[in-house]
Amino acid sequence: MIAKLNRMLIAELWMVGVQLPMIVAMLEFGYILAATKFAKTSSSVATTKWADLTASKKEQDTLNKENARKERFKTLDKICGVVSLVYFFLFNLIYWVAV
Repeated sequence: MIAKLNRMLIAELWMVGVQLPMIVAMLEFGYILAATKFAKTSSSVATTKWADLTASKKEQDTLNKENARKERFKTLDKICGVVSLVYFFLFNLIYWVAV
């Protein structure tokens, strides 16, 4: 099927298919940066271990929310990395078998 297509179209398909994981990674990075920048957290709360011991209840809740948000970002990063890797290998497998 792909053998009947124009060679230029095949090259364009390759370029788009290879660049897609990079575009997804940039969008994910932008989302994490924007979410970090615009998060509604108290800037007066330090994130050191000592602050964890001396923090009040409200500050402790803020630190817990901050840590939970960081864990969600780590999970999102791992999921996107695995999905991109699987996509890249499948794309190459299908592309080179079809060509």
